[in-house]
Amino acid sequence: MPRYYYGENAGRPIQAGGKRYAFEILAIAGGTQQGVLAVPDEEVAAFLAVAGRWVEEIDAAAYADALEKKKRAIRSQPTPDSPPPPRPGPPLKGRGAVVVEGGSVAKAAVEGLPEKLDEAITLGRAEPPMTETEGRKVPESRRQNQREKRGT
Repeated sequence: MPRYYYGENAGRPIQAGGKRYAFEILAIAGGTQQGVLAVPDEEVAAFLAVAGRWVEEIDAAAYADALEKKKRAIRSQPTPDSPPPPRPGPPLKGRGAVVVEGGSVAKAAVEGLPEKLDEAITLGRAEPPMTETEGRKVPESRRQNQREKRGT
């Protein structure tokens, strides 16, 4: 009659006495695989010599119950995709805005669009960018540097 064991870190098989014992993985909790294993009586001593610290013995009923739970679908059924939200309606101002009068919808007249690119863009002079030497003022002493850092 075999003996049954439960292991918290059951991801890798255990090699003992020239045999390899692979757990039946039940669940993954916190990145650790949990599983159960049946070991024949004549191989228990060699198995426990290697894995005695990582496994705990369970009875046959707990082993059968664990395998039965594995067969059942414990995941929830997938939910269908929700429909997209309705369109918010026409824009209130700007390009494409509409004017609603009573029950009819009329497009707003767009006024004063530039005909040339030069009319749409205004060019001017900008200040030259600051260089590193202009932007930073080097303190004369360490004490002055500390005072500037503290803001006093």
